[in-house]
Amino acid sequence: MSLRTFERLFKILRMNIFAFMKAAGWPEPTWQQRLVLEDINKACLRGEPFYGAVKSGQGVGKTNMEAAVGAWRAFRSYGAPTYVTAPTMRQCKDVFLKELRMCLDRGDPSIKAMFEVQATRAIICGMKDWGVVAVTSTKPENFQGLHHPHMSIIADEGSGIPADIWEAIFGTLSQGDQQVPDALFLTCGNPNTRDCEFFSFFHTKRDQFSTYTMNSLESPIVNKDNVRRIIDLYGIDSDVYRVRVLGEFPLQDPNCVMNSDDLEACTRIPMVEAATSRKHLQHMVPAMRMKQFGIDLARYGSDKSVIYRRSGLAVAEQKHFSKTDPSIVVANAYEMQHRAGWSDKEAYYVADADGMGQGMMHLFYDAGKQITEFHNGGTARASSQYFDKISEAMFELGALVKARCIHIPNDSQLIRELSTRQYNMAGGKLGRGRLKIEKKEIFVKRTGEGSPDRGDAACMAFYPYAYGATKIARRRGPRR
Repeated sequence: MSLRTFERLFKILRMNIFAFMKAAGWPEPTWQQRLVLEDINKACLRGEPFYGAVKSGQGVGKTNMEAAVGAWRAFRSYGAPTYVTAPTMRQCKDVFLKELRMCLDRGDPSIKAMFEVQATRAIICGMKDWGVVAVTSTKPENFQGLHHPHMSIIADEGSGIPADIWEAIFGTLSQGDQQVPDALFLTCGNPNTRDCEFFSFFHTKRDQFSTYTMNSLESPIVNKDNVRRIIDLYGIDSDVYRVRVLGEFPLQDPNCVMNSDDLEACTRIPMVEAATSRKHLQHMVPAMRMKQFGIDLARYGSDKSVIYRRSGLAVAEQKHFSKTDPSIVVANAYEMQHRAGWSDKEAYYVADADGMGQGMMHLFYDAGKQITEFHNGGTARASSQYFDKISEAMFELGALVKARCIHIPNDSQLIRELSTRQYNMAGGKLGRGRLKIEKKEIFVKRTGEGSPDRGDAACMAFYPYAYGATKIARRRGPRR
């Protein structure tokens, strides 16, 4: 091959990922792979960043596609680092690099001669700083200090990568508050669990990513005998079928009270319909419980105070406060009651009485409000079933959400807090096998999110046992 011919070929291969795949030995992409590859090709030609997430069933060729993208991105920009990551080095070496080697063996000898696939990297033209590097997604420092205008990161088995690793990855793909101009980020994986950052790419953060689903039923390369075997073993309605065949997340993680599908369905129920419906009001105690406030008061600087005003089975109004004196938050709740035209006899308040909230309870009593002091660790009404009051409130709200009979705000943060809060069966003499919601501190540490203040306020807004507590006579004597 002459130098001029090679230069012309090199230019074509750099400009078009499909031409590169054909010359380098990749099989013709399926229509599912082509959807992803076309979007990547267009973004790269325009010099724009591309952030993509692919959830898939089994056997649809996601690894083959990842290998093609990684090799092409490295090939088209001299010295541009392309990192391939997965939860274990075995996945990087035995899956990704092995796939790359197999495809190159079938391709044009001149292209194969340019790549040297080693144990943990693929080098181009013998230059150690040019090619594909495999790193494990186990330590944030593996992705720190890496910067380049043509940076590429491809993450396999996205559902197994922790939140702190994603934070490091996106930090690498940014320059301050701006994205790297020609950055490429692609993550693929089976949607094994909802309790992961990968899940948020398709839900609460879906506006930040180009998202794709590769269904095994629709793939021309999947062995349909394997699909029938899964149906025979687990059934078409099982979560195993959803994950392995449909490429969809399970309907609900075993340790979560609510799922995002039901919660998002509740955002689409008309507010007026939920506010006036009496079909499910027998769940509330008593049925007249139609006008209620749920108030979570911030206890720490990073927490937020939240108010939800519920009318019937609909959240009719909400307010969020950051670094605001709790007394001002309570005053805002009174103003919301006044604007709604609710009298003190028909409006009920359920307010967080733990921590800083305890010092605010006298404001409700002094104003003549019907107040239920809500202590997260207090005794549940159904104490034989629930470990504490917040567990009871969460499961009571969960029953309404599952029935899809309430209206809640279309708020991604609220949905995330409610759908990812986990529970367990409390053991020991105190636990006695009762249902127990994880504490806020554990939720924050596990998810990397802030305190679930909106979720707690929603539970208080729909707490069905406010009536009995508010029948307590107004306090006399010294204020708290």
